[in-house]
Amino acid sequence: MKCFTCTLFFRGYLDYSKLVSYYWPEFGKKGKENITVDMLLSHQAGLSITDGTIDIRLLRTHPRKVEEFLENQRPIWKPGTAYSYHVITFGMYVDVLLRKADPKHRNVDQIFREEIALPFDIDIHYGLPRSELHRNSRFVPLSLTNLIKHSLRSFSLHQLKIFYTLLNPWSMFMKASYSGFDQELTFAAYNNPDLNQIPFTSFLGFGNSRSLAKLWGILANGGTYKNTTLLNSSTINTLGTPLTSGRSKDGLFDVAVGRGVFFLPTPQGHLSFGHPGYGGQAAYADVKNNVGIGYLTSYLKSFTLGDDEQFLEYEAAFYECLEKYMKETTLPNSFSSQKEMGKLDESVLPTKCEDSNSA
Repeated sequence: MKCFTCTLFFRGYLDYSKLVSYYWPEFGKKGKENITVDMLLSHQAGLSITDGTIDIRLLRTHPRKVEEFLENQRPIWKPGTAYSYHVITFGMYVDVLLRKADPKHRNVDQIFREEIALPFDIDIHYGLPRSELHRNSRFVPLSLTNLIKHSLRSFSLHQLKIFYTLLNPWSMFMKASYSGFDQELTFAAYNNPDLNQIPFTSFLGFGNSRSLAKLWGILANGGTYKNTTLLNSSTINTLGTPLTSGRSKDGLFDVAVGRGVFFLPTPQGHLSFGHPGYGGQAAYADVKNNVGIGYLTSYLKSFTLGDDEQFLEYEAAFYECLEKYMKETTLPNSFSSQKEMGKLDESVLPTKCEDSNSA
C-alpha cells in the first residue's frame, strides 16, 4: 500500500516538506540534494530509471548494498519539474526512507503489520509468510495475446499509445519497468516461495480485494475503526491533496498525483484517491460517499489506470446500487456503522442489484 507513509507522518516521524537527505544523509548527492519527501512520494524525483540493476535478494541479505546502489543514482530530469511513474524504484527508495525515518528502524513489512494489518484486521502482507503460501494464487504475467485483445476491445488513441509504449523497450515507461532489480529474478519472485517472502512495496504485496476495500473504507470514513485511529481527518486531507497534475514525463498519464496516490474519477464525476495496479487492479477511497473500493483480478489486461473495462462494469454496478441504497434507507450518508468498512450490507440492497459484484 503505497500510501502507508502517512502512518509515520500521522505519528510525527516523517515530515513531507523535509529533504529526503534529512532522514537518509547518504542520499543527498549526485543531483539528489534538493529532493523532498513530497517529490519522492509524488513521482517527481526523476529517479524512475536506474543505471544498471541489482539482485532483489539483496533486500534480505545485504540491504545496505541496495541503499548504496540507490545513493549512486542520478535523476534523469530536474526533480520537482515533472512527474513520471516510478514503476519499480518507488518502493526501493520509499522503503529505505521509511526505515530511516521510523524511530525503531523497522522494515516496511513490520511497519505495515504492526501499524495497520494487526490493529485493523487487514489481510495484506508485504512479503508473503510461508504459512500463507497455500492461499496465494499463481501469478501469470501479462501476455501479448491479452494485451492485443484488450487494446482492440478498448480501442482508443490512449490504448494505442499504451500498446505502442509497452512494445517499445526504449520508451521511458518500459525502461522504468525494467529498472532497479534484475528482471529474471523479479518476475520469478511472484511464484517462488524463496523470493516472494521478500518485503517490497512496489510489487510484492499479497492480499485480497475485501481487505483493500476495508482499508480504503476506513480512510473514507474518517480514519477510525472500532475506536482505533489509523489516521486523523487532517492526515486524510493531506493524503487527499494533489501535489502535481497534467501530462506525465513518459506521456502515459494525465492525472493528478499525490503522496503515493493517484486521483481518479468515480462514475458520479467526483475524484477519489487511491492506486491502480498492474493488469487492471484498483483500490481507492471515495470520501464523498464514505466507501472504499477494492478490485483484484487474475485475468490480467493491458496496463490500465483505473480504466479496465471489467473493473468499470463492476464499479458502475456498485455505484448504481449505492445510489439506490442511499435513496431507500433512512441511514445518514455514512457507513461507519457497518461491521466491515468498504462493504455494504447486502440484505438492504435493492433486489435489482443483488447480482452485482463489488468488493
